[in-house]
Amino acid sequence: MARTLSTITAILSALLFFAFVIFSAIYILSSPLAVRAMIMATQGDSNLSRQQRLDAADLTTRFVRSGSREEAMTAFYREDIKSGALSIRHLEDVHAVFQHTWVLGAICALLVVSILIETYQKMWWEWLRLALRITAGLCLIVPIFVSLFILATFDSLFTSFHKLFFPQGNWQFASDSFLIQIFPEQFWMMCAILLITLIVLAGLLILFSDYLAHRQRVVLRELRHP
Repeated sequence: MARTLSTITAILSALLFFAFVIFSAIYILSSPLAVRAMIMATQGDSNLSRQQRLDAADLTTRFVRSGSREEAMTAFYREDIKSGALSIRHLEDVHAVFQHTWVLGAICALLVVSILIETYQKMWWEWLRLALRITAGLCLIVPIFVSLFILATFDSLFTSFHKLFFPQGNWQFASDSFLIQIFPEQFWMMCAILLITLIVLAGLLILFSDYLAHRQRVVLRELRHP
């Protein structure tokens, strides 16, 4: 019974760790530095110069992350009279979604830290090792199935995603709109690829850390009991 309960709690903790990895990857990719790097790597069908896209992306990132809307509103209304107001309303919705994401990420981080402190104090090393192995498995396996699912149902999934998070309907833009010119389809493809890559790398890092910790315990055991 105790072993079963330990396994269940390890699985639940692994799901929490996995969620923390996802939130961390999203936070990294939404940082101004990461957004600028992806802008520089993607041009797509945009009619804007790279510098114009970089400047506009900086304003948009500040708007989404911190709610600094004045400069973004000026730029969007100046560059896109036709759909500037629609773009601003969409970015306000994106900002609200990101605020909820940050709150959930912060709660997740606090829970992870609490679990790690509790584990250290009570020296539940084998339990932690099991939880981390499950986490690593999730990081390595889930992105593969998610990628295949997205490739098979991208159009319907894209529409369902936006209808769920942006029910106001202000997420459809013309291909020549300023927002689409800043963030063309190639930008989002790279973002998705990097998100999956970060999650997989986190899984590999967890496995490697587990291996090193296990080797260290074996060496210490051999030194104590030659």
